[in-house]
Amino acid sequence: MAQREEWRQLTAGLDLSRLVFVDETGAKTNMTRSHGRAEGGRRVVDAAPHGHWRTTTLLSSIRLDGSTAPMMIEGPTDAEVFREYVRQVLVPSLRPGDIVVMDNLTPHKSADVEETIRAAGADVWFLPPYSPDMNPAEQLWSKLKAFLRALKARTLDTLIDGVRDGLRLVTSSDVIGTGPRLQMLLGDPPSPTLRRAGPPATVACGSYRPTSCLPVKSDVHEVLRLACMVNGSTDVGSSSGHET
Repeated sequence: MAQREEWRQLTAGLDLSRLVFVDETGAKTNMTRSHGRAEGGRRVVDAAPHGHWRTTTLLSSIRLDGSTAPMMIEGPTDAEVFREYVRQVLVPSLRPGDIVVMDNLTPHKSADVEETIRAAGADVWFLPPYSPDMNPAEQLWSKLKAFLRALKARTLDTLIDGVRDGLRLVTSSDVIGTGPRLQMLLGDPPSPTLRRAGPPATVACGSYRPTSCLPVKSDVHEVLRLACMVNGSTDVGSSSGHET
């Protein structure tokens, strides 16, 4: 409790537009609504794949105005993937003076990650331990997953399209909720400058090069293809080989 109170005091009076929250979540091709409505006495019937589906991880930042900088990969993430997300997707979206806020996941606390962010003129803050409720990214994931469950994507390409379309629906009110919620999270009244978000922030995917991203991975080109498709482009460059 003491650390949570210290966090609220730290953020009180802060320019909230500087805060950039980073988090990860998963999305699969077997997602289906878990609840529904039916006439009295009748069952709600739906279907979901059994035993065969594709699993992805979505990494994204989110500002309190609802804008995002996402990247999507197939399978789980690890420290190497997170470093490349920071270098190739997060950092191009940062502005000098931004504060990148993350939880205490081990890959987030890498010295390389902190150095890369600070080299872009931003600072790095970590949330109090065991405080996912203090990360507005949880509101982003909640809205996105509700959208994906309704979509019921059954192929990887459909899921990628769904993630992109779902992110474009996110607004500042989705992220921060009501004024009391924002005050609970950050110890500050809602900023009058927060506005409805437009489409997600995009990264110029033509600058991505398989030779410089995830050099020890066998699926480098696929990682970049997914990242660029979520950001609204399919251009991942044409280089091949590995960097030394």
